[in-house]
Amino acid sequence: MLKDEFNRLMQIFHEGAEGKQINLDEVFRQSIEFFQHLKVQIEKGTPEEKKEAMMMMSQMYTRMMEETKKITERSGLSEEQLLNYAENPSNFTPEQWRQIQESKERISEAGKNLAQVIQDLAKGKPPGEPSEEDKKGPASGKKPKRSQWMRS
Repeated sequence: MLKDEFNRLMQIFHEGAEGKQINLDEVFRQSIEFFQHLKVQIEKGTPEEKKEAMMMMSQMYTRMMEETKKITERSGLSEEQLLNYAENPSNFTPEQWRQIQESKERISEAGKNLAQVIQDLAKGKPPGEPSEEDKKGPASGKKPKRSQWMRS
C-alpha cells in the first residue's frame, strides 16, 4: 500500500516536471497522506518495513531533486528564481495562495512529526512516549518566586 502511494506521488511529481497540468490540491493531499502513512510504518512497522520506509524517503528526496533540475532546465530559471516565483502571492489567485499556504503548513507539520519519530527511534525511545520537553511542560524562562514567608 505504502509503495503504491509512493509510486503514485512520484508519478505526479514527474508529470508536473514534464509540464503536464496537475491538481496542486491533490498533490498536497496525497503528500500529506503519504507522510502520515510513512510515519505510522516507521513507528509501528517491522524492521524490514522501517527500512523500506527510510529507503522511500531517500528515493523521494533524490527524485524530487532530479525533477527540480528538469524544471529549472526547461524553464530557463534558476532554482532561486523558481522559489521566488513560488513565494510571491501576486503570481496566484487569492484562493490558490490560501490553499498553497495551508498545504505548506500541513506538509511541514507532517514532516516535523515524521522527523521527530525518526529522531526518537534513533535515540532508542519507544514510539508514542512523550519527549523530555513534553514531560517538563512549557519552559517559561522565569525563576520561581521566592516565598515572602520569614523565618523567626
